[in-house]
Amino acid sequence: HNNRIAETENSNDSTQLENGYLVILNKEKTCILLKKGIDTIFFQNDGMSRYYLEDFDKDGWNDLSIEYYTSIPDIKELFLYDPKSKTYRQVNDMTSFPASRKLIDNYYFSYRRSGCADANWISDLFKIVDYKIVFLAEIYGQGCEADTISEPQKIELFKVAKNTKDSLLLEKKLPYIDESQVYKWNFIQDYWQKNYKNYQ
Repeated sequence: HNNRIAETENSNDSTQLENGYLVILNKEKTCILLKKGIDTIFFQNDGMSRYYLEDFDKDGWNDLSIEYYTSIPDIKELFLYDPKSKTYRQVNDMTSFPASRKLIDNYYFSYRRSGCADANWISDLFKIVDYKIVFLAEIYGQGCEADTISEPQKIELFKVAKNTKDSLLLEKKLPYIDESQVYKWNFIQDYWQKNYKNYQ
């Protein structure tokens, strides 16, 4: 189950996956199709840039990621391979959690830009339960110097009350990180690793 990026110079690219699944990308029209035999599992008729295999949930089996062509990096559909049923199962709402990676156990975190040339950003903590995302917490970082006149740089921590973006509850505020000394990626992962148990 070695990872491999499925990108070629051909207008059509296809890869045989586990248990008879086939993924096809038409690069001229950015259309993608995931199927098994004559059954279509997933179809998107525009906006797809590439697909690749990765062990996203670290269970020893390659999963299928399909990226959209957008200005925000790593917005993707995710299909986790279930070795018991030998099927690929789509994770609902994965596109709302770009650049996601596994943290520990069944916890994951994401990262996305939120303006001012990536000086403002958001990181979400979530679980995947029965192939659905359970949204747990969010960090909002405002590092944009242009905003400091009206509002200082800051980091805000939110709990999620009802598994939606509309149910964020401010938990606490932190001073903004000095990015010259503590790079924000390190801060984000370190914070979630130390605090993920506080969010169930």
